Amino acid sequence: MASKIRRVKECPRTLQRWIRLVNSVPADFRFDELFDEFPELSKQREPIKPGDLLESLRKKLPFSKAPAFYRYLKSELSKCGPSSSLLWSGIVSEIAEARMWLRMIARRGKAAVAYSAETGVDISDAFADWYVWMNPDSTENQVLQEEYFLEPSLNKAGQLTVDLPGFVIATIGVEALRIKECPICGSIFWAGRKEKSACSDVCTNRWWVRQNYAVQKANRERRKKLKARKAAKR
Repeated sequence: MASKIRRVKECPRTLQRWIRLVNSVPADFRFDELFDEFPELSKQREPIKPGDLLESLRKKLPFSKAPAFYRYLKSELSKCGPSSSLLWSGIVSEIAEARMWLRMIARRGKAAVAYSAETGVDISDAFADWYVWMNPDSTENQVLQEEYFLEPSLNKAGQLTVDLPGFVIATIGVEALRIKECPICGSIFWAGRKEKSACSDVCTNRWWVRQNYAVQKANRERRKKLKARKAAKR
């Protein structure tokens, strides 16, 4: 009998673009520190001097650590010119928001799978339960909790519309459990195979080493406790 072929599901192109953009910035870069320095970034209504923003960005995020991000920034700015200060802040804010959104989906999915396995609750119900996965101390989760991405407005006919960002639209209809966060480097990745645990072969090998070490450590602790119990009975 022919063996079953495991099919790899391709990542939708639009979502793939957003994942690349998000990963163009190191996973440990703190956008919230930039927001503290430039509160206008989170509002996207007040102008910021492009030179001030770029100078701060380069101090906190050197070009050598995020060349793809700076290339994207340069290409986008070349379309409208550096005089458009709102565009500068908009690009940075959009990537920060996209990372928060994709991280939320990845972490929520991971927590939902674990919670479902433990309690028997349907994964879709666990995924919808905000408190299954949310860390109340997380700055990113606080921003998401404030429904940061929903901007209601009225069209010319007076009808209510909601403009969703491109990165939100890119995730609508996709299999949420395939959007994952690498446990080693923190990058967001698409799991072509659902069992894929890390973003690359290098990270996968490191993850398995950690897992094996954790199992061995747990076994040593268990044997130590058993030995102590036997000694106490004597």
